[in-house]
Amino acid sequence: MIVSLILGIICILLNLIASNQKSDWGLKLSFVMVFLFLGLRYNFGNDYEAYMEIFNRVKENPDIAFDQKMYIFYEPGWMILNWVFKSVGFFGMTMTIAFFYSIIVYKLIKKNIPYQYYWLAVFFVVFNPGFLLVQSTAMRQMVAILIFLLSINYIYNKRILAFIICILFAATFHYSSLTLLIFAPFLFDNRRVSLLYGTTLFSVYLFLFLFGSLMATYFGQLVSIFSERYESYSDKGTANSGLGFLFYSSLFILTLNLDKLQDKRIALFFKLAIVYFMLMPFTLIVEMTSRIGMYFSPAVVIVYPFIFKKLKSNISKSFFLPIIMIFTMYQFFQFFYSVTYKDYFMEYHTFFSAPKWN
Repeated sequence: MIVSLILGIICILLNLIASNQKSDWGLKLSFVMVFLFLGLRYNFGNDYEAYMEIFNRVKENPDIAFDQKMYIFYEPGWMILNWVFKSVGFFGMTMTIAFFYSIIVYKLIKKNIPYQYYWLAVFFVVFNPGFLLVQSTAMRQMVAILIFLLSINYIYNKRILAFIICILFAATFHYSSLTLLIFAPFLFDNRRVSLLYGTTLFSVYLFLFLFGSLMATYFGQLVSIFSERYESYSDKGTANSGLGFLFYSSLFILTLNLDKLQDKRIALFFKLAIVYFMLMPFTLIVEMTSRIGMYFSPAVVIVYPFIFKKLKSNISKSFFLPIIMIFTMYQFFQFFYSVTYKDYFMEYHTFFSAPKWN
């Protein structure tokens, strides 16, 4: 936890200093540090040992990477990726994934966020546990999420076929990404959120929070199609508390209200964030839905700074920023002390401390 905390503080300070110089060197250095944090990690996360074990099995017997029976447990894309890196080693593969994660998220922020708010975007990347920490251990889904982030350009340019191909490719690393096709009509729709449209969406969101448990059985059967093994990182998070409900509902209202004030590209991230918020009540019905929400969660890294930017009164800004930062830090510490993650994340180790090079 201490290493993660120090990483976040340094990254924020670097970007605050660089923003005064109207430069992006702080953002670059931050993601160099993120790359090192992810790339050098060892036995950090719930599934790290399991991923190392399957890699070693592929290394010892390369043919299993093409054994369809294995695809019940691990997607074909992931098995083949292990096969490709068998001569490089597991540490080399994790460093490569960390490199692409750092590059893609860096470019996401660089391309869409004004330099004055780099620090705030980096704050959410590092301190919101659903990003850097959970995705670091959910490695197969991390790859699928990165492919989805790359496909956002195809949504923006209305290249439906290219988007579908990206999602099908992502599904070879994590089958859950197939659910993204369900949201394609909404994502490709050019309509902005009108008062009526926004009210309808929020009403559905509110209804699901209040009465969603009535649909738990039916919705659970639908989600289970994509395999029960994804439940290891299912989490209701803080949305199931009264305070969490008020917090996320307020952010959702702001997202719906400010969508129409954004340019076309940023409005797409607001649309992704709307899906993210709409999925929250479902995590209370079937926790595994949080897996689907992970694909849309990076959108809030872009959306939250723009909400802060668009707030007109200084009073609103003075309330918004401390509240969202305090709540995020609460989630950060809650993550490390949770029963699910504490034993696997509390201490950070690098592969230099590994008994042998893998």
